[in-house]
Amino acid sequence: MKKYKKRLYLVVTVFTFTLLLSWKMAIKPSIDLYSTIKHQQDQLELLENAPQQIALLKRKLELVEQQIGAAATDIKQEQIINEISQYINETKQIDLCQLSPVHKQQSENYIIQTFQLELEGRFTQLVKLLQFFEKKKSIGKIASTEFYLHNDRKNKTNKLRLRLYIQTFSKPTQL
Repeated sequence: MKKYKKRLYLVVTVFTFTLLLSWKMAIKPSIDLYSTIKHQQDQLELLENAPQQIALLKRKLELVEQQIGAAATDIKQEQIINEISQYINETKQIDLCQLSPVHKQQSENYIIQTFQLELEGRFTQLVKLLQFFEKKKSIGKIASTEFYLHNDRKNKTNKLRLRLYIQTFSKPTQL
């Protein structure tokens, strides 16, 4: 019986040793290689779609630039005054009350110019002016509007005024 016992221990030991040796030399490197290949295949699939993704991102960037300010053109205060005065001359029911100085703010990629105007007139005419500049003229983005009553102390009347903020975005000029 001792002979069979020794052989059994020897077989179990050799089997365990072969199992550990096969794990160390064959199975573990194969699993590592499989995971490396799977990762590289995933990266290859991403690279195959890269040109379409780049084109899509470029289109999105162009759309954003167009939405920001008519492809980031440089608009001067005189152009805004000319456009508004043309509209005022056509309707003859709106008055330009105040024109504040231009506020400029420069970021890394854009220069933001904010124009502030105060107009006086009837509500419907002021709303038509807003609609005209939002839909038909691209002098900038209408950032904010505020309707308020102005107390005219000379005539002792209240007049409706519109405070209008127009923003333009332009790319900084490189010297």
